[in-house]
Amino acid sequence: MRAVHEMPLREKWLSFTFSDGFEQGGDAASKILEKFDYRGSFYVVTGWVDPATVAISDPYNMGSSHGNWSFWRALSNRGHEVGSHTNSHIKVGGTKNMLRPMLIRREMSDAYQTLRNQLGATAVVISMPWNVSSWVSKVIARRYYVGCLAVGSDRVKYNNLATLDRFSLKSWVPKCNQTDSTNQVIKAISGIPLGGWLIIQLHSLGTEGYEPIAAKQFHAICDFVAKREGVSVVTVRSGIRRASSTPPKLAPATAAQREALNRPLPGSLPWT
Repeated sequence: MRAVHEMPLREKWLSFTFSDGFEQGGDAASKILEKFDYRGSFYVVTGWVDPATVAISDPYNMGSSHGNWSFWRALSNRGHEVGSHTNSHIKVGGTKNMLRPMLIRREMSDAYQTLRNQLGATAVVISMPWNVSSWVSKVIARRYYVGCLAVGSDRVKYNNLATLDRFSLKSWVPKCNQTDSTNQVIKAISGIPLGGWLIIQLHSLGTEGYEPIAAKQFHAICDFVAKREGVSVVTVRSGIRRASSTPPKLAPATAAQREALNRPLPGSLPWT
């Protein structure tokens, strides 16, 4: 990973994210990332973390440990991002949940508050379960979070840093069970355009979760990135922070505008 000294629009960014919060996979992935001095983004279902407050019904998550808060706190202290995947892995789309906006709000706000209490972080990113969003979740994301992974696809998609919407970040979900999946990932990384950001969405390593990536395969991908010039590995949260730190130049604010800007607003960026 190269040091970042240029403006974001002259860079190529890459992020590795891991959903559902598997302890075994999180431990293995973080150690591989740290070998290359990289850091990853891990999105946990807060109700599944021990002491669990929510029963697990998803077959890809049943029977696996989702860690405890000491584990995730240690991961965070080593520089990895630990973010939200809601409180119970809720699917916010569909007629049933669309008619229950308070349920969605509670799922997202409770997860935020738990992460704040357990990790001491107020700048939290949310990755939506099932890659599904709704008008309700979009409103609530802006109320509690600094960014949202809301558009996941099995097609390679790059975020444009020039027009970045931090509440509608695109991610790519590679098919890790295919024989040529390593080459597909390498091809996607090689194709990151200048001023582009590729967010790769994974679940776990080894045998956990939905279509996990093999540890050897993930190591090979990190090794490829390390030998490639011009690609910077960032966590999603740090990418949002960097992109938000270089706003366009504006005319000087009036006294009334300065007063308004000093008022706390939903969706501001509290980087702690």
